[in-house]
Amino acid sequence: MAKKSKKSSKKKASKKRSTKKVSGIKANKKKTSKKKASNRTASSGVSDPMRNIRRVERSSHPGGYLVRITRRGKLMSEYFLDQEHGGKKKSLEAAKKFRDSVESSKPHYTAKQLASRGRSNNTSGTVGVRLVTEADPRWPSKPEYEYWVAQWSPAPGQRRTKRFSVEKYGKEKAYKLAVKARNQGLAQADS
Repeated sequence: MAKKSKKSSKKKASKKRSTKKVSGIKANKKKTSKKKASNRTASSGVSDPMRNIRRVERSSHPGGYLVRITRRGKLMSEYFLDQEHGGKKKSLEAAKKFRDSVESSKPHYTAKQLASRGRSNNTSGTVGVRLVTEADPRWPSKPEYEYWVAQWSPAPGQRRTKRFSVEKYGKEKAYKLAVKARNQGLAQADS
């Protein structure tokens, strides 16, 4: 009989452990769902009250809030010490006030300006146009095809592309057609 009671107590203990594990998983799922919900509100257009503001607390110096904003390639930062502003709440208020004044006085790039802004890794010379070489895996020789791709965004969250074969049009004409297609796509996006 003593053997049976040991086995039953082991089963009960393992059941308790497994329920703890399951409840721990459920708790983790709840935590991640809260994170996802906060990300949705931030991306859905609701303004984050702590955007561009970070709390800094180190043992080497007193705590405060750091505001970092980049506008048109220039970084602006300011540190608001709790001691200088009379506590955490007041230093946070000062940081928010600074952030709001910078955001209102220094506008960021518009979507159209970003679309026409050149990048250092652009090899075609035209923003939104690139040369692509693809190998066709359907054949044992895997022939390669080149084409120019025009890419643009007619609306936020949308992307349009148009491809022009080098084999069909030639390299120069395919490039010109891709540039023309991108310009037409951007013009339609504006209207």
